[in-house]
Amino acid sequence: MKKQFQPRIKLLITFLPISLLVLIIGFFLVYSIYDQSIVTKIPQKKIEVDKNEKIKFLVFGDSGSGSSEQKKLASLMVKENPKIVLHTGDLAYDRGTPKEIKEKVLDVYKDLFSKAAFYPTLGNHDYLTDNGQPFVDTFDLPDNERYYSFSFASVLFVALDSNSPLNEVPNKMLPWLEKVLSQKLSQNKWVIVYFHHAPYSSGVVHGQDQKVIDKIIPILEKHKVDFVFNGHEHNYQRTCEIYKNRCDKNGIVYIVTGGGGRSLYPVGVAKWFTKVQKSVYHFLTVEAEDCRILIKAVDLTGSVFDKVTKDKC
Repeated sequence: MKKQFQPRIKLLITFLPISLLVLIIGFFLVYSIYDQSIVTKIPQKKIEVDKNEKIKFLVFGDSGSGSSEQKKLASLMVKENPKIVLHTGDLAYDRGTPKEIKEKVLDVYKDLFSKAAFYPTLGNHDYLTDNGQPFVDTFDLPDNERYYSFSFASVLFVALDSNSPLNEVPNKMLPWLEKVLSQKLSQNKWVIVYFHHAPYSSGVVHGQDQKVIDKIIPILEKHKVDFVFNGHEHNYQRTCEIYKNRCDKNGIVYIVTGGGGRSLYPVGVAKWFTKVQKSVYHFLTVEAEDCRILIKAVDLTGSVFDKVTKDKC
């Protein structure tokens, strides 16, 4: 009898450790990829505003490093009492994992998010974990959540994903953008578009993004968008009003706001479109009313170092 069962016992002993090994390896792979965190959708802050009401919102990007500069800016932003906060991408370094999102976004901006609705867009670092899925799983955003639009008061906001959607064939995001601007433009006084990769930049690290210039900018110019906010370059830059690759008073102003807390990049030699550039930690405050908009760039001391207005009165 012992001889008859010996091979089965050996097989069982051999099989069990392999199964356990596979389970253990699989567990630790998932555990390490998602950085020991459980992804939870954060409910969006509900904000009610009248169509003609003056609103205040903030804009910043390239922030989630956990640095002292990031935390200082966070405390300054809370004091601004905004209704809305926009983010131009790279929320959580280095790879946009759930753990990084929790520790470098949700924990840092807890007080800010208790006051304002938060509308971020995806940066290249946010894509490094499962093509940005933790971002999608965490933030409660409109439409498909990778690119979306929403309106507050007299402003139409359009968030784009300047990462993989630009490479799709056939492309889904660009026809969607065309449709949104065609349908909603007449219902809003101001149009703000924001995404990560800067089309116009004098930065020495990334510079201009030609793919964005070729694919996105013609649609924005066609529909006479007012302002475009970007990140990617870790500094501050503001352009002249640009139309058809030249300065034109009827064009679009592009602002790089990538000084949200990650280590700064130097600015490069000013280009034909450069109005202001500075390597500085900062955020933007924007006040929009029916026929006037005011944008201020605020540094770590709370001082305004640049501002721009547009008047449609």
